[in-house]
Amino acid sequence: MGTEAKKATRRERGSGRRGGGLSLAESAYRRIKEEILRNAFPSGEFISINDLTRVLDGMGRTPVREAVQRLHDERLLTVVPRKGIIVPEFDIKRMMDQLELRHVLERFAFVKAVGSIDETRFRELDEVLGDMEAVEVKSSLQLARLNMAFHAKIAEAAGNAELMEILSRIYDHHIRIYTYFLADPDRTEATQHEHRRILAALRGGDRREIEMSVDGHFDSTRRLLLDSILR
Repeated sequence: MGTEAKKATRRERGSGRRGGGLSLAESAYRRIKEEILRNAFPSGEFISINDLTRVLDGMGRTPVREAVQRLHDERLLTVVPRKGIIVPEFDIKRMMDQLELRHVLERFAFVKAVGSIDETRFRELDEVLGDMEAVEVKSSLQLARLNMAFHAKIAEAAGNAELMEILSRIYDHHIRIYTYFLADPDRTEATQHEHRRILAALRGGDRREIEMSVDGHFDSTRRLLLDSILR
C-alpha cells in the first residue's frame, strides 16, 4: 500500500468511517436504537458497553460509547456512572405527559397544515395506511413505525422545524411504547378508521373537524394505553 493510501486508511479509521458510508458511531446509534424500540433489552436492568459490543458483532467500544451518550441525551438510555447502562422502565406519568404534549402539538400542526398538503402528500398518506392494512405487516414494530410515519407526514406539512424537532423525539419514545403496549394487529381496523377520519378532515380543510378527529384519536389512544398498562 502506498503512503497516500495508508494516510487515507488512517483518516478513515480515525473518523470511524467505512469506505465513505455511515460512521461507526452512527451505525452503532441506529442499531442500538432499533433494539431499544423493539424492546429487545429488558427495561430496568443494567447492561454494559461490552454487552452492546457483542450485540453489534464486536464493534469497538469508542463508537458504542458515542452512540450510548447520544441515546442517553435522547432519554432512550440512562447512563449510571460506575454501574452501567439502563433502558428506562415505562413510567405511566411520563407516558401520559408525552401523549398529552403530542396531542397539543399535533392538533396545532394538523390545523396549520391545511392548504399545505398537496396531492402527492395525500397519496403518500394513503400508502402508509395501506401498508398498515397489508397482510404481511403484522409485526408490532412495523405497525408502530407506520403509525408514527402517518402522523409525522401530516405534522411536517405545517412547516415548523422547531415543532418537528420536539415531535420527532416524542415519536421515538412512542414507537417503543406502541410496540410494547398498543401495536395490536387486532386493533388496526379501529386505528385506521380514526386515521381516515383525520385524513378526510384534512382533505376537506375543515379546521373544526380536524380538531375533533385528532381529539377523538388521542382520547381513544389514551384509554387503550391505560387499559393495557393496568391490565
